[in-house]
Amino acid sequence: MITDILIEPMNREFDVAEIERLLGGIAFTVRDERVPNEFMMFDQARAARRAIGFRRENLTRFPTNAILILVNPHRIDIAYRAAELEPARKFVIELRSKYDLRFLDETFADLTASVDDNLEYLFGPSAS
Repeated sequence: MITDILIEPMNREFDVAEIERLLGGIAFTVRDERVPNEFMMFDQARAARRAIGFRRENLTRFPTNAILILVNPHRIDIAYRAAELEPARKFVIELRSKYDLRFLDETFADLTASVDDNLEYLFGPSAS
């Protein structure tokens, strides 16, 4: 299972506003107050509330239970250490339905050929 994923569109840029709306519609996903194109994703409201407080007190650190998503027109970075990855899997499945994607790891190695429909190569076995 990979823990840092870089996702690039293959034939056009990401529509950042569309991606931000998509993330805004995912439960327990919040925009970082300090980095406007970064989102923190959680599996519970309580975890999201605690993380917001943590982030306000720790300006240079992020909560370790967050899935971090950095959105740019040419790349979306997903970094996670969290155990619950289904919200990220659902986000990437939705993203994949709108764009042809290339998947890279943190060393920029192309993983695209290994990525299956359910994204188990990236996120491990699905909980559902």
